[in-house]
Amino acid sequence: MTTPDQLILDLTSPLPPLEPSQLRLWARGQTVMISSTMRDLGLEREVVAAAISDFGATPRYFERFSAPGDPGQVYRPEVARATVYLFLAGERYGSPLPSDGVQRSATHLEYDTAYVAFKPVLAYNKLGVARDAGMAALVTTLEARHTVTRFQGLEDLRAAVREGLTRLAEAQSTTWVKLESTVFPVAHLELPPRTQDGYNAPSLQKMTLRASLRDAGVRAALSAPERNQPLTLAREIFEADQVQMSESRAGQYDLTQTLEITARTARVHPLSVIPVSNGESSEEQLEAALGSLLFARALPAQRAGNAYHFMWTLRPVGPQLRALYGELAAQQRDAELFVPMAELLLTDRLLRGSDSDPAPLTRLEQLEVSPVVNGRTFVRVQGTHVSAYFGPSVQIVQEGFIDFHEPLTNGITAW
Repeated sequence: MTTPDQLILDLTSPLPPLEPSQLRLWARGQTVMISSTMRDLGLEREVVAAAISDFGATPRYFERFSAPGDPGQVYRPEVARATVYLFLAGERYGSPLPSDGVQRSATHLEYDTAYVAFKPVLAYNKLGVARDAGMAALVTTLEARHTVTRFQGLEDLRAAVREGLTRLAEAQSTTWVKLESTVFPVAHLELPPRTQDGYNAPSLQKMTLRASLRDAGVRAALSAPERNQPLTLAREIFEADQVQMSESRAGQYDLTQTLEITARTARVHPLSVIPVSNGESSEEQLEAALGSLLFARALPAQRAGNAYHFMWTLRPVGPQLRALYGELAAQQRDAELFVPMAELLLTDRLLRGSDSDPAPLTRLEQLEVSPVVNGRTFVRVQGTHVSAYFGPSVQIVQEGFIDFHEPLTNGITAW
């Protein structure tokens, strides 16, 4: 068995910056839902709304859309219409909604609605306040899943909101790509037209990538004339049949690369899932596979024998993600690069697979990875497994923590 090549990570090239005009263009299409209790955070809500408007986006909050009737019926569609969810944590949790089966407050209901819909979350935690038990528990949940920014005064909050929107705009405007074992950012990506069933597979597809790469090792790897290289984008995989890179230089530090790629449908190794195998449903088989891959969950003892051979135990991804985090942290780039790189590597692992470790999903619909906090990262996956031979498709959502505290081997290996 050969040892996989080390990943070549681009830790030198700056992320493509956004000009003020580009930030305004991004903001023009954003609606930000402001969620908090009103009695203790009235001034903060107004400051946040003004900061969002000044940035160029549209704020939405209860004072703007209040309407008679059940609050729960009002909040849900407003959250659904928003493109960004902004949470303010103060003292109060709020009154439980009579119509809610689990007695959540309006703020909690708004957050859960945004979370289930995979909305981007900007969270801000006011310091120096005595929280009631409900809000303290909700803040603990948010801090485990998202980056929560702490603030004290109104000007502190105003600046934090603008910074949060800027970072979100840059993250959504930067595309990370994995070509064979090379991981790098691009500022511009042109994909072929998508048909109702996906891209125009299995015919060849033309893609154009533009970047400003300063890492000589990355540029050398991309200019090597190789064929049939695995190509991974966010939540999608391809096979690069041909890659041609050209460079132009406008100044000493102004170097631009254009990659023209001819790609085709990726070669994958899908997991075998049988509708009912030894009493286990397709959903249970898929949950077992994803649980072992993402969260190192072992099968129960009674399922470990040969009678349950379709209950796949896939190799956990924790060691690779911890090695990725360690290398980024050593270069002091983990805060900005861990999440997009981890999403890219998880996409590759969840959709491509190998003979020994098949891919559990055939379509990755949503993927969320949190920054590393206290040696753990939170991961949530929503996807579909479509069997080529047996039964209907299976949809699944898995979430949990990947713990980096276990002793692991050094090095980042390609998947």
